[in-house]
Amino acid sequence: SSYMQFFRAGPLAGLLAVLLASSAAHAAVAVGTGYSSITDVRQTPILHLGMGSDHSELSLHGTGVRTTAYSITSWTAGYYRLVRPGRFLWGAWNASLGWGLTWTNRQLTELGDTSSAHDWVTGPAIKMRWQALGPFFVSLESLFGLRDPALHLTLNFQTVTHALVGVRL
Repeated sequence: SSYMQFFRAGPLAGLLAVLLASSAAHAAVAVGTGYSSITDVRQTPILHLGMGSDHSELSLHGTGVRTTAYSITSWTAGYYRLVRPGRFLWGAWNASLGWGLTWTNRQLTELGDTSSAHDWVTGPAIKMRWQALGPFFVSLESLFGLRDPALHLTLNFQTVTHALVGVRL
């Protein structure tokens, strides 16, 4: 089975069109790929689209996996404000704080019977990006979920982490 089967051109093309059509002053558009921790068990490929300025950024992610036994599709959106710019080796280093939201659709097929569940998680988020070589970047984004406060008492957080590489223009 292919990891990338869940990507459909419609929603992603629409998101890209909105990002590219923006008239925000000094806006930058970022496109990247990497891996997500959304399944908790295995890393899944991810597509990243972002738009922002030197002070804030909107990040959008899509990821999923499909096998004969199950499928998971997840969408994440996060808004970040730059809190700590700097330099690291030969590139710019940015640390940002913000808020994120993840929506996930899970389907399980067992003996020909399919069950489906949708869930979401929201909470504070942190983003670290190293603009390594010109427009190329490496970043790490983590959303610390606040969906079920009772789970936090047992230190069981609903964290979603994305590791990305891409280009920011």
